[in-house]
Amino acid sequence: MEKRNAERYANTVQHGKNYDAKNMLHVFRLLQMAGEIAKTGELRVRRPNREFLLQIRRGEFEYEALVTEAEQLVTQVEAAFAASALPEAPDRNAAEQLLVRVRRAFYLDRKVS
Repeated sequence: MEKRNAERYANTVQHGKNYDAKNMLHVFRLLQMAGEIAKTGELRVRRPNREFLLQIRRGEFEYEALVTEAEQLVTQVEAAFAASALPEAPDRNAAEQLLVRVRRAFYLDRKVS
């Protein structure tokens, strides 16, 4: 309790729903992003449903309803990955080569090729 973020706790108490609304927002954001990655192979950081996520953060939903919806999202994400054309594992060599290029650009010549 002594390491608790006082501001987040105050927000939890303020909306009176007795759950960490910021944490719940991230649950939905990450599950939705995972589903999109499985379906499209792309990562979109900016969320098209920003207002819905902010409503979660403001505590405008009941905890039980959010948990039910999150469980449905988990099921959808699992199904999306089961049907996904994405490889089982990333191409480690390609990732390492990209990392080397980025680091060289940042530390040496400041340009990515």
